[in-house]
Amino acid sequence: MPGVTDVQVTLEGGQMVITSEAPVDFDAVKEAVAEAGEYQVAAA
Repeated sequence: MPGVTDVQVTLEGGQMVITSEAPVDFDAVKEAVAEAGEYQVAAA
């Protein structure tokens, strides 16, 4: 995803932290995660 500089995922805790140079569109994050496998994303 453009502007994303780092992503940290903790499956056990169900957490994902995205570091980016600019705000990231939440729908784009959900779409990227869905393409990666059988995962779901919810806003914190």
